Amino acid sequence: MGLAVAIVVGLVVLGIIWVVVSGAALGGSAKVAAKQDSPLDPGIETLRYQVPDAQDPVVLVTALDRAGYTADLGESGGTKNLTITCPAGREHERARIRSVIAETDRMGLEGPRFNPGEVLFEDEQEERA
Repeated sequence: MGLAVAIVVGLVVLGIIWVVVSGAALGGSAKVAAKQDSPLDPGIETLRYQVPDAQDPVVLVTALDRAGYTADLGESGGTKNLTITCPAGREHERARIRSVIAETDRMGLEGPRFNPGEVLFEDEQEERA
């Protein structure tokens, strides 16, 4: 009888430990996922890119997603803009994001080839003005 009680108590303790560890892991990953999914979170640096008129922004969002970035599409004055998350910071991610956009040379998902020209972000356009 004493052995059976010890086994039950041991299993209960292991169960409680498992629940606590699982909950902590899920809570932590949920916070990371929430930050990655929210390009408008003030704690995460972003880059804004004006989508050329001839290009479907879905093509860019898809390419950026495949590269591990989250992009939020917005429109201002008839101009489509992407707000792209930079988890490691703007300056660290800028060149890779620029490369992903430059290599996305389709007007639509299955459309003809397209030359996006020089890829400039909003902050770089302001510096040139």
